[in-house]
Formats: sequence, C-alpha cells, structure tokens
Amino acid sequence: MLLWRRWGVLAASFLFGGLVIAQLVADGIGGPGTYQENVSVWAGIGLVLGGVLTLLVGRWDENRYQHTLVDPETGHELTVATPSSLFFVPMKYWGLLGMAAGLVALGVGLFGGG
Repeated sequence: MLLWRRWGVLAASFLFGGLVIAQLVADGIGGPGTYQENVSVWAGIGLVLGGVLTLLVGRWDENRYQHTLVDPETGHELTVATPSSLFFVPMKYWGLLGMAAGLVALGVGLFGGG
C-alpha cells in the first residue's frame, strides 16, 4: 500500500519538526519545563510554522509537476497537476490542516485555560 507520493512524507516531517523546534525554543528561552507549562501555546506555534512550511512546499511541488495536454483536433489545453500526497491527501492540504490545528491550540492555550 502506497502511503505517500513523491514529497508527501515531508508533510508529517514538517509538522512534527515544527513541534520539536517549538519545544527546543521554548525550553531554550525559559529553561527546562517551559514547553510543558503552556503546551497548547507552544504546540500551536509549532504546528502553525510547520503547516506554513508544508503548504509552501506543497504548492511549489504542485506547480512544478504540472503537465499541459493539448487535443490535436480542437487545440484545447488541459493542465493536469499531480501533487505530492500523504494518505491520498495533497501536501498543501496537510499544511492547511496543520495551521488550523495550530490556531485552535493557540486559541485554547491563550483563551481557553488549556
């Protein structure tokens, strides 16, 4: 079973990497345990950053692998893109999902008492 196409595996790597970087930065700024004290805010920041990177790479990749097909009889053109995907979901949508989850986590951390 094919779980990813081309660069799709990077979607999970970027989102997880955003969380790891957020933890390293939080603990580097405030000392050990800072990330755990307000995990919703820091995880939200990490997911937003990872989501933005995933979205940008996904859109770049989709534009890079576009093919234009021309019907020789009518001259009509059809542009077909084959995006990188993870679990059959295009990479750019994983970026949007990561950003949305990050914004929800930020909202909970800042306003919801989480």
